[in-house]
Amino acid sequence: MKVRIKIIVLILLIGIVTGCSPLNSYQAGIYDDDAKIANQGDSYTFGNRLGSINETSLHLEFSGFYGKQTAWTIEANENGIVWMDVEIALDSGKFKLCRVDADHRVDVIAEGEIDKVIQAEVTRGKNTFVIVGKNAKGEVEIGILNPSGFTIEANKD
Repeated sequence: MKVRIKIIVLILLIGIVTGCSPLNSYQAGIYDDDAKIANQGDSYTFGNRLGSINETSLHLEFSGFYGKQTAWTIEANENGIVWMDVEIALDSGKFKLCRVDADHRVDVIAEGEIDKVIQAEVTRGKNTFVIVGKNAKGEVEIGILNPSGFTIEANKD
């Protein structure tokens, strides 16, 4: 009877350790895979996350960021440019901001540490701006400088 209980407890412990991990291999593999970045749904994990996203700005302090999170969806009636003030400060890991167009093409807008104003192309139709991390720890602040002329929806999760 004691052996049977020990086996059950051991199986439960293995299940807890392997099945309840917040990080999965899919999230860990997103950073270097444009097909996964272009997927419609988000898949991400943060060890810690503090901050917010609204229609024209994003400010996050984070650690243990794996995967991709949609920041904004921008609908454009015609091709144009969105000016973004981007500041990324990393303590460790990898981080990038990408745009995914209506044809599921991925463009890297900013990657690694950066502090500058960037022109991001917006094509006619739906454009999704996503943040992507691989064991990233740091702080990011992004402001959209010319929001007029576009319909912007923020992912406020």
